[in-house]
Amino acid sequence: MVFRNECDGHTLPLQLEQVERLTGKPPKKVKVDPGYKGKSKIGETEILIPSTPKKSDSYYQRKKSSNAHQKRAAIEPIIGHMKQGHRLGCNFYKGIVGDNINIMLAVAAFNFKRMMNK
Repeated sequence: MVFRNECDGHTLPLQLEQVERLTGKPPKKVKVDPGYKGKSKIGETEILIPSTPKKSDSYYQRKKSSNAHQKRAAIEPIIGHMKQGHRLGCNFYKGIVGDNINIMLAVAAFNFKRMMNK
């Protein structure tokens, strides 16, 4: 799905519908970035937002939360790299179909480069 400069709070319900349509079941938990502004629960899906841990949290709870959000944070450099190195930041195709084509070409170039490096 392609969105044009909309905030995460507006696009997340549509993304959850797409995931449910593709997999057949809704996700139990969703990890978002710290800038997310929106609901903390959509349907049965719990939305996890990274924040500073509470003093009452145990070491296990802090570590579990930190590890969960580290996986999400690992995606951000890849997105930035695709915007700069694989022309995801500039789009010369027209309309939403052009946006979809541009994304597919950028992802294909990224994956081809990874396979060539292997």
